[in-house]
Amino acid sequence: MRLIPTLVVIIMAIRGINIFACLGTGIVLASVIGLAAGLFDLSALFSIGDGRISGAIPDGVAGMFNVSILLMVVVSMGHLLIASGCMDDVVNWLNTSVIRDERGAELSLFCLCTLFGILIAAINTIANICVAPFVNAIGKNNGLHPHRRALILATTICSFPFFLPYGGCVLLLLGGLNSMMDTYSFLPKLGAGDMMFTAFYSWVIWVITLICCFTGIGRTFEGRNGEEIKSKTRPQI
Repeated sequence: MRLIPTLVVIIMAIRGINIFACLGTGIVLASVIGLAAGLFDLSALFSIGDGRISGAIPDGVAGMFNVSILLMVVVSMGHLLIASGCMDDVVNWLNTSVIRDERGAELSLFCLCTLFGILIAAINTIANICVAPFVNAIGKNNGLHPHRRALILATTICSFPFFLPYGGCVLLLLGGLNSMMDTYSFLPKLGAGDMMFTAFYSWVIWVITLICCFTGIGRTFEGRNGEEIKSKTRPQI
């Protein structure tokens, strides 16, 4: 029963439903099931006492407050890049001087995502938001299907937080281990650089994405009505 909300979120996401609808449904479903099964009471979700608000809901909102402010700043800066024409200049330069075919377009996307993934590994969501307009513009100009653009964006950027010393997941892991050292003596003592070459899964994803961009494995294009097609049948925009 406890896994039902997670399974519902995964199924909805696979079916292509908006991520906010997926997560919102999962949160509501988890709350209803938890209350009905007696796993927690209403005060665990939201309560007011001693002049303060507490519970999972306000704590979750407070925990994401700083990230939300950062996201608003980053999105605003991204819009300034678009409104000033800077993004168009970069995309046009790449299309005229670097990109010669679909392989070149995908390798350019891969390099851009790698650069942003390394620079902003602490929070990969920020890196995604920063580089997404460039990925979308270059991919659309070269006829790549949105699924293909999103695949290159996500797999490339999401590799780095798991092995770079300043990656968000590495820092979270180290913080968790350090806080539990006194309780669980068998836990290993890791340094920030110890994950660099031991988190092989992230490296494998990055390398496979590079191979797919170079060889064209799984490459799809956008048809006239937005459908996914295997070969490019329309001229570049």
